[in-house]
Amino acid sequence: SLWFASSFPQAHVVAVEPDPGNASILRENLSDLPTAVVLEAAIGAQAGHVTVQQSGYSWGSRTERSQHGTPVVTMQEAFAASTGDTPFIVKIDIEGFEEDLFASNCDWIERCFGIFVEPHDWMIEDRRSSSTFQQALSKHPMRLYIRGENLLYVRDVSL
Repeated sequence: SLWFASSFPQAHVVAVEPDPGNASILRENLSDLPTAVVLEAAIGAQAGHVTVQQSGYSWGSRTERSQHGTPVVTMQEAFAASTGDTPFIVKIDIEGFEEDLFASNCDWIERCFGIFVEPHDWMIEDRRSSSTFQQALSKHPMRLYIRGENLLYVRDVSL
C-alpha cells in the first residue's frame, strides 16, 4: 500500500487489513499520505464478520467467516472508500479468503483494469481456494501474466 501510494501520489489507495496489529502498522505507514485510507476489516463477497487466526506463518493471518468479530467489507464498499473512483489496480493477498471474495458478487471485476492475485492453494491444500477466482476471472476479457507468486490479470483492451 505504501509503495502504491508513494509511487502514484494522485491515486486513491484503499488498504483492507483484518489483523489489528497489521492494521495499526498500516495506518502509521500511510499516515502522511492523504489519498490513502485504511479499512480495518476483511474483504469478501458479502458483508458479515470473520475471526482472524494466525496462520502458523509469521507473515500472515487467515480469516474465517463467523457470527461476530472483524467486519467484512465488499469490493463495492472498498471502492466507495476511495471516493468512488474507477478502480485501476486491485491487489489481493488474503491468505486463502479469495475463495470467499470470488464466490459471488463479482460485478466489480468489470470496473478494474488490472487485478493482482496471490493464490494460496499451496497453504490450504485441501480447499482449492483459487478455483473461485479462476472461474470468476475467466469470464472476462483478461490477459494473464505470472510474476513470482502473483498472477496479474490485465483487461484486454484490444477486444
